[in-house]
Amino acid sequence: MPVTASPGRSRSAASTVRREITPPSAPEHLTFVGATTGTITLSWADTSDNETGFHLERKAGSAGTFIVAGTAPANTVVYTDRGLTPGTTYVYRIRAFNDAGASAYSTECMGVTAALPPRRFPLITAVIPAAGGVIVPSSGTFTEGSVITVLAQPASGYLFVQWQGDIVGAQNPASVTMISTRTVIALFEPVPVSSDTRYGTVTVTVDPPSGGIVTLTPAGGYYPVGTTVTATAIPSEGFSFAGWEGALTTPDNPLTFVVVDSVTITATFQQVPHINQPPAAGITQPQTGTTFTRPVTITVQAVAEDPDGTVVKVDFYANDTLVGEDAAAPYTMVWFDVPVGTYQITAAAWDNSGAVGYAAPITVIVAEAQQHPPVDDTLTVPAPGTVVVAGGMKGYIDARQPDARLSVRFTPRKDGTVTVRIYDLIGRVVNTRSHAVTAMEPVSLTWNVDTLPAGIYLLHLEGGGMGVRKHFVVVR
Repeated sequence: MPVTASPGRSRSAASTVRREITPPSAPEHLTFVGATTGTITLSWADTSDNETGFHLERKAGSAGTFIVAGTAPANTVVYTDRGLTPGTTYVYRIRAFNDAGASAYSTECMGVTAALPPRRFPLITAVIPAAGGVIVPSSGTFTEGSVITVLAQPASGYLFVQWQGDIVGAQNPASVTMISTRTVIALFEPVPVSSDTRYGTVTVTVDPPSGGIVTLTPAGGYYPVGTTVTATAIPSEGFSFAGWEGALTTPDNPLTFVVVDSVTITATFQQVPHINQPPAAGITQPQTGTTFTRPVTITVQAVAEDPDGTVVKVDFYANDTLVGEDAAAPYTMVWFDVPVGTYQITAAAWDNSGAVGYAAPITVIVAEAQQHPPVDDTLTVPAPGTVVVAGGMKGYIDARQPDARLSVRFTPRKDGTVTVRIYDLIGRVVNTRSHAVTAMEPVSLTWNVDTLPAGIYLLHLEGGGMGVRKHFVVVR
C-alpha cells in the first residue's frame, strides 16, 4: 500500500509496506504412531501457517546425540523414519523452519523398532551303518545358540565307535551348539567275536523318547563279562526319572551292575506338572507424573516378557477401564482425544496359558488448553497462487468446539473455476466444491466439520491457475 510523504519531503516518494517474516511456531503433540523392524512412523500437529518445512531429529536411546533424521515439506503432519536398527529405542523431536529461522523444538517422543525373530537351524543326523543304531534326537530345528545333547544308541550286536561331522571323538552323549546348520554322524561297528573272552552288550532305551537320555560308564555298550557298569538317567526339562524297567527293575539312579550277559534296560521318565509363571510387564512411556494439554493423543508403550511361554497380548487400562490392547511388541496403545482429568494407567500382559501379570501403574494429568480468542481469517490475504488452510490452529481443527469449521483462502492467478476436493487417507472423496473465481481477487471457502470423523485429511485445489495439495487434521 502507498505511504504519503510527510511535510518537507518529496510527495513523489513512495514505499511499499512489506510484511515482516517471523519464525514459525513450534509443532505440538509429536506422537509415536507405529513401527516395523526398520521404520518408525510419527505424527504431529502443525501449529503454524508460514513454515517452509520441518526438521525431524532423532537419537538412539536417552543418552544419544540428536541428528537430523529427515526433512518434511510444509503442511506435513506424518513422517516415516526409515533405515533403523531392529529392536532399538529412538527419541525424536521436531521443529518448523522458514527463511526467518527455526521454531522451538516440540516435546520429545520415544519409539521402539520391532525386534527380529530369533533364527533357527536344522540338526541333520546320520548313522553308519544304517543298522548299527540310532541317534536321539534324530533330527529337528532349534533356536540359534541352543545346546543340543545327542545320544548314540547301538543296536543289538553293534557298539558305538565315534562321532563325525560337527561332533568329533567318542564321548557319548555329546553336545553341539546350534550356530548354523549342524550335521552329526554316529559310527557303529559289529560286536567282535573272541574265543578267549566272553562279552555282553548293554542296550539302553528311553520311555518316552523325549523324556531324557542315559549315559553308561564306562562308555561303549559292549563289555567283557565281569565289568562293572553304571547307567545314569538324565531327565529332559519338564520330566523326572521314574525308574528302570527291562532286565533290571529298580528306582535307583544311577544304577550300578556287573555284566554277566547281554541285557536291555529301559529308563522311564514322567512329565513334571507345569506351574505356569505369569508374565512380567512395565510401562516405558509416558513417564509417571507427565501433564498433557488438550487436545492430546497419548501414546502408552509397555514391555512384557514371559519366563515360561509367550506373551499373547497386552491390555491397557486407565482408571480401571480398558482403553486399548496390542498383540505384538513393541506393545503400544494410542489413546486419542483424552478428556481432561487425572488418570492411573496400567498394563496387563497375558501369556499363552492364560496367566496375567500387571505393570506398576503410572499417573498422568490432562489439563484444559488455555483459551485464545479466535483468529480473524479475513486479516490474511494470500499471495497469488497461495492457499491457506485454517480452523482452530491452522490445519488442526477441534470439532468439539462451537461452530468448528475449515476455512480455505486463496488468491487465484487466472479467471475460471476452482474445484476443491477433500479425501480421507484411503482415497475416498468426502467433500467436493466448485467456485467461479476472478484473477487476483481473494476467495474464502468455509466448511462445517461436525460430520467428519477424527483423522487426517488431504485437500486438493485445482483451477484458477493453481494446483495445490494440503493436509488438515480433525480431532474429537
